[in-house]
Amino acid sequence: MFCTKCGKEITENTKFCNNCGSVINAQMGSITFKRKKQFIGCLMPISIYVDDILVGSVMVGDDRKVPVAVGNHTIKLGFWGHKTPYEISLTEENPNIEVEYKIKMGLLISTVKITNINNIYK
Repeated sequence: MFCTKCGKEITENTKFCNNCGSVINAQMGSITFKRKKQFIGCLMPISIYVDDILVGSVMVGDDRKVPVAVGNHTIKLGFWGHKTPYEISLTEENPNIEVEYKIKMGLLISTVKITNINNIYK
């Protein structure tokens, strides 16, 4: 779990961030990062950052579920040092989302492109 204000990692039952002192939102959700299967770039792991914190990497066809607090988050997906930023919002009505993405190959630079964002209903 990470503070929504400063991005520092905090323990699950913490009410205040030890780094910035912000009140921690008790409502939790998750972002599931799902990498689409494709032949192009299949051997390259894609690094996943949530609020500038590396939470893991995913190979082609894999997925990773990351617990986060309800609110606005910046996610960055990338490889070879290039990270593409996206803004994501988790609401109390829709606290769980799934982000599908793939590599978009270019002549000079290749990027990671989000192809779909879905709400996951319990």
